[in-house]
Amino acid sequence: MRNEAFGSSLNPAVPRYFFHTQNGQVVRDRTGTELPDLAAARSEAVRAAGEMLRDSADEFWRTGGWSLSVSDEQGLELFRLEFVATEPGR
Repeated sequence: MRNEAFGSSLNPAVPRYFFHTQNGQVVRDRTGTELPDLAAARSEAVRAAGEMLRDSADEFWRTGGWSLSVSDEQGLELFRLEFVATEPGR
């Protein structure tokens, strides 16, 4: 449950992770997702990245790169997934 007035979780034991994407422009996750721990955030990042890449495959090939970074509630980047498209000989 989220307390919109304070922008934080009502359950302080459950951390909130923010999933930001970049593919020529940065799209910041302003809502975040409550997950039990960093391992769950890593799993969610891989799942979400696969889904987003699948849904925008043509755009990915046009831009040649895409990343998803995950930060905590304090804005500290915890990890980043980076994907790059290359075509040898081009």
